[in-house]
Amino acid sequence: MRPVMVGTLHKAGALTLALALVGVGCVDGSGDEIGENGAGVEQEVQVNRGFADYSERAARYLEATASDDGTSALDWIAVAEMAIRGDEDALERLDEMSVEDFERSFEKIDDYEDTADFDLLYLMNLRIGYPDQLEPEVARAIDERILGFKYWYTDSTPGVLDNRWYWSENHRIIFHTLELLAGERFPEEVFEVPDGDGEEMTGEDHAERAKEFIHEWLDEKARYGFSEWHSDVYYQKDLTSLLTLVEYAEDPEIVDRATAMLDVFLFDLALHQVNGNVGVTHGRSYAKDKLRVADQDTFGALQVLFGLSEEPPGLGDPGAVLFSRAERYKLPAALWEVAHSPEQFEDLEHMGVEIDPEQPVEDDPQRADGLSYTDADMVPFWWERGALTPWQTVALTMETADRYDLWDTELFEQFKAVDEVTDGDPEAAIPLASALAPVINIALLSDVDTRTWRDDGVMLSSAVDYRPGQFGHQYHAWQATLGEDAIAFTTSPGNEPREGDRWEDGDLYWNGGVQPLSHQVGPAAVHVYRPVYESPGEGLLEAFNYLPLTHAFVPTETFDEVVQVPEPPESLPWGSWLFARSGDRYLGLWSWRPTTWEDHSGDGTPTGGLTEDFDLVAPGGADNVWVVEVGRKGEGPGRYEDFEQFREELTAATPRVAQEAPGADGLPGRFSVLYDSPGAGVLGVAPDGELTLDGETVEPDDEVRFDNPFTQVAVGEERMVIEAGEHTLEIDLSTGERSVS
Repeated sequence: MRPVMVGTLHKAGALTLALALVGVGCVDGSGDEIGENGAGVEQEVQVNRGFADYSERAARYLEATASDDGTSALDWIAVAEMAIRGDEDALERLDEMSVEDFERSFEKIDDYEDTADFDLLYLMNLRIGYPDQLEPEVARAIDERILGFKYWYTDSTPGVLDNRWYWSENHRIIFHTLELLAGERFPEEVFEVPDGDGEEMTGEDHAERAKEFIHEWLDEKARYGFSEWHSDVYYQKDLTSLLTLVEYAEDPEIVDRATAMLDVFLFDLALHQVNGNVGVTHGRSYAKDKLRVADQDTFGALQVLFGLSEEPPGLGDPGAVLFSRAERYKLPAALWEVAHSPEQFEDLEHMGVEIDPEQPVEDDPQRADGLSYTDADMVPFWWERGALTPWQTVALTMETADRYDLWDTELFEQFKAVDEVTDGDPEAAIPLASALAPVINIALLSDVDTRTWRDDGVMLSSAVDYRPGQFGHQYHAWQATLGEDAIAFTTSPGNEPREGDRWEDGDLYWNGGVQPLSHQVGPAAVHVYRPVYESPGEGLLEAFNYLPLTHAFVPTETFDEVVQVPEPPESLPWGSWLFARSGDRYLGLWSWRPTTWEDHSGDGTPTGGLTEDFDLVAPGGADNVWVVEVGRKGEGPGRYEDFEQFREELTAATPRVAQEAPGADGLPGRFSVLYDSPGAGVLGVAPDGELTLDGETVEPDDEVRFDNPFTQVAVGEERMVIEAGEHTLEIDLSTGERSVS
C-alpha cells in the first residue's frame, strides 16, 4: 500500500479522487440528511432496492489508481478494469505490463516467505478477473505459481524451509480461498506439491478439501464471532478474501455464505468507526497502523464503500481496489445507515472461545463445549487464537512443530526456548507453561467482551477485564476517537522506543506490554494497570520486560484545543486531567500518577510526522490508574453546553484512588477506584476488579454477540436482522440466505 495525501496524487487523479471520496452529493430514498459533524462526510446516499450505490466513488478511485505509475497486482487490476470500461490511457498502459512488475511477489511465493498468500490473493484476482487483459507471459507466470503453491501446512515440503504462517484467522481463510479458486480453475491438473502422505493432488482434490475448510471457518465465525476482534489491520484481509470468494467462486453455497459473513464484518466496521477511523479496542494491531487513519488497513475499503472521511485512501489499497471493481457484492443500505448514524448508542459484544492459561493444571483437561486440546485436527482452531503456549495446548504445539519441522522457521524462533529448556519433552513443558502463564502467552486471543459508545463523531471503546496484569503483544485495550486522527489511548510499554523512521511491528512502546484491567460504562472508562509478575530483566525472559511507567498517546496537533489541569509543572497528589477538543467533541483523560510530555523530536525514534507533543508519560511505576471520559456539545446524557462545562464537570468529579500495600511477592498493591462520571454515573472498581455502577455490581453478558440499537444477537445465533434508518438487512450465516430492504 502506498498511503498518499491529496497533494501527492498524480495528475488529475488528485482532484477527481478527492472530490469523489469526499463530496459526492446523492439522494436517499427518505430524503433525510444523515449525520452531522462526525458520523460521516456524505450526508445522503443513493439507494436501489435496499442496496447503497457507491459506484461513483469506486470509479473515481479506480481512475486515480490506474493513472498512477504503480505496477503491483492491485495497480494492474485497476488498469485492467479501467481498460474494460473504455479508458484509452488504461488500454495503452496494458502494453507496458511485464513479468518484472510482479517479481517481488513471485519471489515471496517461490521462497515460501510469510504473507506470500496475500500476494497470491491479489494475483489470483488479476488472473481470474482479467484473463484477456494480461500479457501471455504474465498469465503463464501466475499460473505456474498457482499450480506450484503449497495450500496447507500439512502438505509436503521436501527440502524447503516453509516460513509461512497458516494459522491466524485471516491467513486461514486466505489459504482456503486460494485453494478453492485454484482447484476450480485447474480441476484436472496435477499440482506440484503433494499432500502430507506424498500423494499427488489434482485441482478437484484441492477444491473439495478447500470447501470443507471454508465451511469450517465460516461455521466458527458464525458460532464464536471473530478472534482478531475489531482489528484495523486484519479485518482488511478477511474482507478481501471473502470478497474474492463472492466474486469468483463457482460453488453457490460458498458464495452465499461468504456474502453473509462479509456483511457481518462490514457491520462490525460500520459500528466501530468515526470518519473511517476504526478507533476501537483491537485484538491485533500495530503502532504503524493505528496511530493515523490513513495508515489503517481497513480505511481504503471503508472510504470507498461509505465515504466517511475528508482524506482519500492510498492508491493501490487492497480493500479499496477490490471493492471498487466488485460486481457480485452489493452493499446493503442498512450498513451505510449504521456507518453514518448520528444516533448516540452503546454496543456490547462477546466474541471468541475461553481458554485460561492460569487455570490449575490437571490431567486430560475436559471442556464443557467438547473442544479438544489434544486432537491434531484442532491445531488451526487453537493457533488461530494464539493459543500455542497455554499449558492446555503446549504439548500439542510441540508435537505439531516436531511433525512439520517448524522449529527452524522464522516465526517459531520465539518458541525454541521452550523446546530447549524441556529437552523436547511435551509433558515437561506443561508445568513450565503454567508457571509462566502471565508472561509467555503474548498473543493469546481468548474470549473477550467489548463495549463501544458512539455519539455523532465521538467514540470510546474498551476490551473489558481482558487478561489484566499479563503481558501481551498487539492488543489495543482501549481508545477514544474524536476524528480521523484526533485519538487517545494508553499503554504500559514493553520497551523503550526503537530508533528508526517507522514503527516496527515488534516495537512494544505503543503496541504491547502489561494489559490493564478495563471497565467501561457509556462514555466513561477506568483502566487500572498493575503487573502480576516482576519485570524479568536480562536473561531468558527479557523479551517480556516492561518499563516502570505508563503513558498516553495524545497527538496534540490533531486537536483544536488542549488544556491541562493543573497546568504544568504543578502536580497534585490525586493526579491530573488533560482535556482536548476536536470541533464539538470532547476528551477528558486523568492519570493517578503525575504526567509529563516526552520529547521525541531529536531522539531518533518514529514520530509519524508529528511535530508537537504526543507522548504523555506517567513515570514512577508500571502501576497506575487512568480514567477517560468523552462527550460532545448538545443536550442529553454525555452532552454539554460547551467545552468549558465539560471541563468543569469532570474536574469536579476527579476520581478517588486508593492502593493497598505491596504484597509478599513484592508486586504493587491492588487499587480501588471511585469515579462519579458526569456521563455514566458512579463507577467503582474494587481491588478484586469488580465493577459497580451506582453501587450495583455490573457483570458482562457472555451470551451477547451483538447488543446495540441496530440488532440484538445471542452468541451462537446464526440469523441476524439489522435495522437502521428505513432499511433492513436479514442474513442467515448457516446458509447465506440474505434479504435487504
